[in-house]
Amino acid sequence: MEEDEAENVGLLPSSEEQKKMKLTCFWIGALIFFAAIGISAFTAPYELMFIVKECNLRNITVSSSNCTQNDDVQKAVAGTLQILTISSSVPQLLMVTIISQLADTIGRKNALVIPIFGSCLNYLVYTFVPPDRIDIMVPCVVVAGFAGGLFSALGIIFSSLADITQGFSGKTRHVIFSATEGFLWIGLLIGPLIGGFLGEMYGPQKSILFPAITSAIASVIVFFFVPETLPPKKRKEFHLLKSNIFTTFKAILSINSTVTRLSSTFFVSMLGVSLISSVAPLFLSSLNYSNQEIGYYQTIAASSNAFGLLVVLPLSKKVGISTKVMLLITFVSLSAYPLFLYLGVHPYVSISLSGFASIMFPTMRAAISAQVSPLEFGVILGGIAALESLGTLVGGAIISPLREVLSFSEIFLVCACLPVLMVMVVISLPHIRLTPMQATEIEATRTSFKEDKQSPLLPAFPSSGSPNVG
Repeated sequence: MEEDEAENVGLLPSSEEQKKMKLTCFWIGALIFFAAIGISAFTAPYELMFIVKECNLRNITVSSSNCTQNDDVQKAVAGTLQILTISSSVPQLLMVTIISQLADTIGRKNALVIPIFGSCLNYLVYTFVPPDRIDIMVPCVVVAGFAGGLFSALGIIFSSLADITQGFSGKTRHVIFSATEGFLWIGLLIGPLIGGFLGEMYGPQKSILFPAITSAIASVIVFFFVPETLPPKKRKEFHLLKSNIFTTFKAILSINSTVTRLSSTFFVSMLGVSLISSVAPLFLSSLNYSNQEIGYYQTIAASSNAFGLLVVLPLSKKVGISTKVMLLITFVSLSAYPLFLYLGVHPYVSISLSGFASIMFPTMRAAISAQVSPLEFGVILGGIAALESLGTLVGGAIISPLREVLSFSEIFLVCACLPVLMVMVVISLPHIRLTPMQATEIEATRTSFKEDKQSPLLPAFPSSGSPNVG
């Protein structure tokens, strides 16, 4: 209880700081909302347009079950999606740390324009390049990928939130991070319904123009309304040679064991999410689900996750559930969803079990940002974004080979097993702190961590009495 009560203690921010925080959260929430609508409205028609292409090549009627359930069609689509995922994810992975560290130099707002505009360009590529012209589509997607993508944007967004919540208690910071991410899930709730409707009305490819429009709106919000949170005096010089994923990962590994272990869970979680998000629409198509029914499935997923962030999380704070216990619950939820699909439970019921999983990301970002100095927010949260991007890249790269040797249910089982690794990581931590550390505390944890790594006689995991209380 003493540790939990400590999370409610923080510096008292001025009324001006509170006003800036509310304004920033509002516009960032609006930005995330429009970006999320575009992402979720894009997913179903994106995959469906390649299913249509493969069925037409084989002279199979698109509206028939022979199209969506044809194994050759499914494997060909998986192969195409693998090529496009790698083409997009590799440049994003290369750029995510560069853009995140650029945000420490030119400011969060200016850097945020880059990935948001890149997303708009990416959707325009899929809207106007025919799906049978992969030779044109791939280089265009690569160019758009160099803008950084969603994970770059999220890294900058949460750096901005970390900037303006330094004087707040851990409990308040957790709620702010989670509420902001809640806008993401509200957008993900609405997008599939709109995407499914537009796909039925205008066809899968033409409907992708809608995500391009929402991304354009998000770009306007960033350019004109999102305030700058990093004052010029706190910015640092940009070094291109140091702005690579290896340097960033080294920085994450050098802080303390809590940051290192929590960071690793981002890679594992996004690997699982990438696998299941790639295979789920194909699985539903094999069950003869329509584009609109796949949209319903995605809406149920978003509704469940929004409920977790906006209802379950605040209630957990009120009843005093510790951060560690809450994270363990989210990992169980993340595992239960694919496990129930493996067991043959109805997809709509299975996806509704994923609601607690959304709590995981803002909780871990708040915990990690609490243990680094403000000058490191861009580097460390950019590294987290790189790990998420890497997990997505690996998942997209292996889905086609997995589809060759494993059935849908076996892939779901693999996804259900991945959160076990995350459970082991969290159990190894004595306490997960959300209140920002003071400079002396940060230095103490790093000194202790360096000594622990240099001493072969010390145990692998720190004891609860260690200065590194995470």
